[in-house]
Order: sequence, then C-alpha cells, then structure tokens
Amino acid sequence: MVTNIAKHIAEHIAEHIATNIELNGSVYQVTSGNTIDDLIGLLDLREKNIAVAVNRQIIPRSQWESQSLQSNDKVDVVRAIGGG
Repeated sequence: MVTNIAKHIAEHIAEHIATNIELNGSVYQVTSGNTIDDLIGLLDLREKNIAVAVNRQIIPRSQWESQSLQSNDKVDVVRAIGGG
C-alpha cells in the first residue's frame, strides 16, 4: 500500500515537472511528458499545414500524439508552403 502511494505521488510530481527543449533554435519550456501534439496545441498550430522534426527526424502527424518530448530535444516546426 505504501509503495502504491509513493508511486502515485512520484507519477503526479513527474507530470508537473518542466523540462527544456530547443524549439526552432530557442529554449522553450514544456511539461515533462508532453507530446508533440501537446506542443502544437500550446503553439496554437493545430489547424496549420506544418511539419515537425525532432532531433532532425521528421515525425509523421500520425505519431504526434504518441511521441513524447524529452529534455534537450531539438524540435523544428516549419510551415509547409506549396510552390510550383
């Protein structure tokens, strides 16, 4: 029982600890465990045509909800622009 309570407390604290990532070259603070989808929501970019790379790897939109951000990740968000 005590172990379960301690585990629950540790999980609760971890959910609220801030961590730093690099977002388009600048330091940006997110909550530990935030996903790419969470970040895009915070940036109010959900309805935009954008691409996201984490540590130089393009992350498909289908993986944004499951891809958690880690401390010191380098995240690039770029706007998709059509051309011809």
